[in-house]
Amino acid sequence: MDLDDEDYRASKRFPHGRSKGCLHDVWELLDLERNCALQAEASRDAMAANLSLIKSFFGTIEADIRELESLAYCK
Repeated sequence: MDLDDEDYRASKRFPHGRSKGCLHDVWELLDLERNCALQAEASRDAMAANLSLIKSFFGTIEADIRELESLAYCK
């Protein structure tokens, strides 16, 4: 396969096809960055929700332990 230098560089940067131009490349990179930021935000939200569930679970366990302790002292 005989590629000139520009085609070769474009094939290395954009393996799925030739670059459509610098401005398009910039918009494509901005879209990738925005998508990464949205995924990171979704991950943070999911982790916060999981942490909330874990805290609630352990809070319930602590309340159950306190109730069992109080029942043990009453007898």
